[in-house]
Amino acid sequence: MTMQKNNHIYSLDTISSRVTPLKDFDSKFKAIMGEGASAIKNDHLSVFYLNDIIRSLSVYGAPIKRENELFYLWNGKYWQSVVKSKMIRFIFSYVEKRGLIAHCSNTIVQGIYSNLCNKLGESERNNSDPSMQLLNLRNGVLKINSKDGKVSLAEHDEKYHLDYIMNFDYVSDSKNDKWQIFLDDMLPSKDTQKTLQQIIGNLLIRGLKIEVLPFMFGTGGNGKGVVLEVIKGLFGVDNVSSYSLTQISTDEKIRAKIADGKIMNLANENNMSKVDVDIVKTYSSGETLSARLNYGNPFEVFNYAKFLGSINRLSVVGGERTEAIKRRLIIIPFLISSKKLNKEMNINLHNEILNNKSGLLNWVIEGVKEVLKNKKIYLSDEVKKVLSTYSEDTNPVSQLIVENNYRFIPTSKPKATWVKLQEIYKEYKEFVTERGYQAQNRNNFKADLMAIEGVLIEKSNNAYCVNISRDDIYNELVTTVEAEVNYTLTKDQFDEYQRLKLADQDNKYNEEVGRREQEALF
Repeated sequence: MTMQKNNHIYSLDTISSRVTPLKDFDSKFKAIMGEGASAIKNDHLSVFYLNDIIRSLSVYGAPIKRENELFYLWNGKYWQSVVKSKMIRFIFSYVEKRGLIAHCSNTIVQGIYSNLCNKLGESERNNSDPSMQLLNLRNGVLKINSKDGKVSLAEHDEKYHLDYIMNFDYVSDSKNDKWQIFLDDMLPSKDTQKTLQQIIGNLLIRGLKIEVLPFMFGTGGNGKGVVLEVIKGLFGVDNVSSYSLTQISTDEKIRAKIADGKIMNLANENNMSKVDVDIVKTYSSGETLSARLNYGNPFEVFNYAKFLGSINRLSVVGGERTEAIKRRLIIIPFLISSKKLNKEMNINLHNEILNNKSGLLNWVIEGVKEVLKNKKIYLSDEVKKVLSTYSEDTNPVSQLIVENNYRFIPTSKPKATWVKLQEIYKEYKEFVTERGYQAQNRNNFKADLMAIEGVLIEKSNNAYCVNISRDDIYNELVTTVEAEVNYTLTKDQFDEYQRLKLADQDNKYNEEVGRREQEALF
């Protein structure tokens, strides 16, 4: 992509096309390298070409920098990334156009590239100042003051270190009525619309730490896809990535890509069982991530695309239910389908909405302002209800209790009717494995179990027991024992009786039953 400023075009291709042959190479080489450099060596040529290239870039007014193992060229509107292969091709082309190809080899070109890397070093991006939020548009840089929400428009400038551009103009008084009609149909709660507005607005904010992991939830034909297409079209396909949480959390090369000119990451999530939970927690907190380019060295990124996901079913992130993930989750429900509205699906609706990008952007900016003002994202009652349902439906410990027909045992009943923690933990591991979850360790399982209202865990006969039992087992056990001794046992009597029976100590068992029968007669 090429942009214009002051009638000049900035790109490596256009710069290469303007390169002119170098006359009297020998004398100029000696002028730069010194009279003593009579024998031309590879390292001398690398230094000569490097200085010549940098001087030419300066003449054409095209600053260059290096960041995150990539080169960036200021093209008059934004910093455009240049991958290694493209820079190598530029060096070859430059040398050829200068008429120095006879003195050039692959070794020298690689030397020029290495020297250029060393000379430029690693620039530090400065556009994460929390006092000002920046958006790069066709007619200038939009600046949103983080303190008072005031919006202003400035000229494009390399000092902002922006590495993307949205291909439309900012118009302060524009509104998008078609977008609002769509929201009123598919997301009728005004409060939930407010949550969505702030979620999208937060994707643009840098320098404010808000730990969120937002998803849009619903089955097909309910508007989620339209929202994703509208957001992608608004901010530009080239400025939006679409990597899953699994890819981001498990692949350093993907993390490098979401830090290269990407404003946000929009993803359809199908299976999150293999997600690295620790990386997701770091990512959703906006903290530094490790990244790597293909065949490159590892480096750290902090100014990367934020995440918004779309899901058709509620599932556990990483197969692991943790309070840290639960605390970050925001789930926006899209529960109304076009069929319920008796409307035909308009496959071109997102394009119709995108006919007025300026009005759509103003709606998003209101969300940015609210998040900056309150330092958090507003959650509607509808969203809170979905989060509560998620907590219950994705808690395998609660599911185990319900699906295996366990009942709570009153504390007045003997502990012999309780289930040993070790036994229910074994059931739990089999239960989660069958459902594709990741089993917690025993201590975390115990903590989750104790968090369920009504559950008690106490020690009995050197083993932890839980005051639950399956209905059929409990009823059979109590009925059998009471029938055998012909009277209702006390709690302590039942414990001792069951201990002896389970130990299969037949003689003591029979003796004890006889003794108790005699006691009952008198």
